[in-house]
Amino acid sequence: MRPLPSGYEIPGEERHFDRTSWLTLAIGLSWFILLPTLMLVNFTFPSDGWTFYEAQNSGGYIVGMNVTGKPSPLQKGDLVIAINGQPYREDPLPPVPAHARFGQVIQYTVQRGEQTLTVDVTLIRRDALALWRGFVQMWQDEWRDLLVAFLSFLVAVFAFVARPRNRAAQYLFLIFSFYCALWIRFADWHPYVYAYPFPVNVLNMFFTFALGWYFFPTWTLLALTLPVLKAPLRRLPRLLPALLYGVPFTLSLIATSYLFATHAQFWMYFNYGVFAVVLAIFGITLLGSIIHNWLTLREPLARAQFLWVALGLGIGWGVGFVGALVFDIAFGRSGLGGLWYQISPWLSLLLPICLSIAITRYRLFDIEIIIRRTLVYSLLTLTLGLVYLGCILVSRALVAPLTGGSGLAIVASTLTIAALFNPLRRRIQTIIDKRFYRRKYDAAKVLGAFGATARDETNLDALTGELLRVVDETVQPEFAGLWLRDPQARSKTEAAQPDSKPPR
Repeated sequence: MRPLPSGYEIPGEERHFDRTSWLTLAIGLSWFILLPTLMLVNFTFPSDGWTFYEAQNSGGYIVGMNVTGKPSPLQKGDLVIAINGQPYREDPLPPVPAHARFGQVIQYTVQRGEQTLTVDVTLIRRDALALWRGFVQMWQDEWRDLLVAFLSFLVAVFAFVARPRNRAAQYLFLIFSFYCALWIRFADWHPYVYAYPFPVNVLNMFFTFALGWYFFPTWTLLALTLPVLKAPLRRLPRLLPALLYGVPFTLSLIATSYLFATHAQFWMYFNYGVFAVVLAIFGITLLGSIIHNWLTLREPLARAQFLWVALGLGIGWGVGFVGALVFDIAFGRSGLGGLWYQISPWLSLLLPICLSIAITRYRLFDIEIIIRRTLVYSLLTLTLGLVYLGCILVSRALVAPLTGGSGLAIVASTLTIAALFNPLRRRIQTIIDKRFYRRKYDAAKVLGAFGATARDETNLDALTGELLRVVDETVQPEFAGLWLRDPQARSKTEAAQPDSKPPR
C-alpha cells in the first residue's frame, strides 16, 4: 500500500468538532447577524426609499426597488443624472447632501424613456419591513443568483458538518456563508449610504470591500489546502493566514477611513489596488496549485479529489467565464446572450458541489467516467450544433428559393443530425480515448487482439505466453505468473481416496 502524500488529512479524524471547528462555525454564522444588524442601523438615517444600480457609461444610476412601499415621484428604471443640479458621478462619492435630514426635499434630474424630468423627492425614514420588501423585490429581479447563493451555502454546510475538522471544509463554509449573507447588503444600496455619519460610512464601505480582505484570501487558503496541504501553509500554518487576512484588512480599513475623512479620490483607488493585489495572489496561487497537483499527485485518492476540483473549476468558473465573455461580445443581453445569462448561474453551483464531493470523498472514483462523458457529449453537442447550423444555412440558400419556405430545410437538417448522432459519438469517443485515456484505449485494443488470438491458437505454451504478455502490458504488475491445474493428477488423487469429498 502506498503511503499517503505529505499534508494529507486522515478521514477518520475529521468527523468530530474541535475548537477550530466551533470557531469556524461562529465566524460563518456571524455574517448573517452582522450584516442585517448593520442594515437596521442604516435604516435610522434618511433615504429616498429606493435602491439603485450603477449604469455603466451613462453618467448616472438606475433607480431599482422601492423598499418602503410609499408613493414616490421616482419610478423603477429611471436614470438619475443629477442631484440638486450637480451631475451624478462617483469621484469619489455621489453628490448627495453631506448632512441629510428627514423631510428634506432633494431635486432629482432623471431620464425616463425619451424625457428628461426634474422631480422633488422627500427624504423619509425606513422601517424594519423595508428589509423584507427589499428582499422580495430583489428575489423578483435576481432570483436565480439568490437561489444559487443559498444552495451553494447549503452544499458548503453539508461538507462542513460531514468533515468539521477538515481545513478545506472549514474554508468552504467560510466562503459561501459570506457569499450568501452578502446579498443582504444589496438590499440597502442607494446613494445616501454615503451621507451617513462617519463611523457608519466606514463600516458600510469596509464590509463592501470584504471581498478583498476576507473572500479571496479564504479562496487562496482553500487552494493551498485541497486535496493536500501545500508547503507554504504546512510550514506557516498560522503566519500565512494572518498575513493573507491581516494585511489587506488593515490597508482597507485605513483607506476607507481616509476616504470619508478627506473625500480624496486617491483612497478609493487605493482600495481598488488592494483588491487587485489580493485577486492576483489568489489567481497565481490557484494556477500554481493546479500545476503542482497535476505533476506531483500519484496517490489514487488524492488524484481523484484533484480531478473533482478541476471539474468544478473548469465547468463552474471556466465555462461560465468564457461563455459570458463570448455571448456578451456576440449577442449582448438579448437573444442567445440573454439565454446564457439565465443558464450561467446554475453552472457556478457545480463548483461547491464538486468541492464538497472532493472533501467528503463520496463516490470519488466516478470522476473518470464523468469527465470522459462530459468531454464526449460537450464536443458532440458543439459539433452537431455547427452541423445543424450549416445545414440550415445551406438548405435555405439552395432549397428555399425552390420550395418557397424553410420547413423542408429544417426537416432535412433534423434528419441529418439524427443520422450522424451515433457514428459521430463513437468517433469522438475514440479520439478522446486515444488522446486523454491512451492507456485504457491501448488496454482495450490489446485485450481485443488477445481474444482473436485465443480463438485460433491451439498451442498451450504459446497461449500461456501470450496471456502473460497481455496481463503485463495492460495491468503492469510487479510480478505475473500462471498456475494450470493438471486434470490427470486430480483423477489419480480421487481414485486413491474414493470416499473423500472434492475440495471446495
